[in-house]
Amino acid sequence: MFKGIKRSLGVFGCAGLLSAAAVLTTGGPAQAAALGCDYPKVCFYTASKTKVGQFQDVTSGWQSFSRTDIYYAVNTRNDDVAYIRYSNGQTSCLGEGQPNTIWDLRSLYGANVYPNGVRISTSSDCYP
Repeated sequence: MFKGIKRSLGVFGCAGLLSAAAVLTTGGPAQAAALGCDYPKVCFYTASKTKVGQFQDVTSGWQSFSRTDIYYAVNTRNDDVAYIRYSNGQTSCLGEGQPNTIWDLRSLYGANVYPNGVRISTSSDCYP
C-alpha cells in the first residue's frame, strides 16, 4: 500500500517509511478530493493545505515556481509520474495513479529545503 517518494540517491521503501519521517500521508478519497485537485493535474499546497499551484503539461524541462511555503502535493494523473526538484538540487518522484495520496514533500530533506520545480513525465514508473 505504501509507495515512497523516490529520491535521486535511492528509494524509500516500506522500511524507510516506517523508520523515517512520514514520506506521504494517505488522506483517503474524501480528504484528497477536498483539496480540489482535478484530473489530470499535479497540485501543490501550503502547510495548512491551501492550494497554491497546479500543473498539467508534460514537459522535457522543469516548470519552476518561487514559493517557499509548499509542503504537500497531489498527483491525479493516471499514467504519468511527477518529478519534484528541491532547493538543494535533489529530486524526488511522485508515483502515478494515486489521486487519493497527499505527498508530504518536506519529509525527505527537512524543513529548510523546499520544492521549487516540477516536471511531469509520460513515464508510468519512477524507476529508470
